[in-house]
Amino acid sequence: MVSGPQRHLDPTDDMLKDRLGKPAGPEDVHGNPLKDDDGNPRYHYQDGYVQTKEKIDPAHGPNAKERLGEGAYMDAEDMNRKHKCDSFSTAFNHDQDEAFMHADLHGRSRLNPHDTERQYIRFRPEDAGGTGSDPHERFRGFYVHPKYPVDQASGSINYKPVDFRGAGLLATYDPDGNGGHKLVTMYPEPEKGKNT
Repeated sequence: MVSGPQRHLDPTDDMLKDRLGKPAGPEDVHGNPLKDDDGNPRYHYQDGYVQTKEKIDPAHGPNAKERLGEGAYMDAEDMNRKHKCDSFSTAFNHDQDEAFMHADLHGRSRLNPHDTERQYIRFRPEDAGGTGSDPHERFRGFYVHPKYPVDQASGSINYKPVDFRGAGLLATYDPDGNGGHKLVTMYPEPEKGKNT
């Protein structure tokens, strides 16, 4: 299964947000979040970003939670493991099929044809060519606000749009069994210093 387009080109913005999941933190025996001395819920952090749970895999398609229930949180490629997502949920913009294609072609040009293992290719979006003046405007994505993960009045998750200035691309290729390689996934990797 090629999850690049399913997870990083085709999803709606809501699907990208669902992929991040819900902020996770310590809970009491009843499943209620533990609070700090000011009465605010406590959350788990890693590298300054809120850790999340119940991540819905966009590869399951729209309305995954309604159709699959708990299965929506499992990885579409391996239903025995929970779906993972970093601190950012990112994708190419909807009108960027050509940019995705150019990026894939550039990634393939950097593959080692003698390497029969999985290969990870990192590169700058501007190196991939394609159309458009600013390659970083080809992307979209979200992360959970580190300081205010949840709006206390409404209970809704506070998402921040990703700043893609300085972002790179990561393409992952597996051997295809015929002497070549197939794209497994490809996505923009934001610069953490620009997204706090």
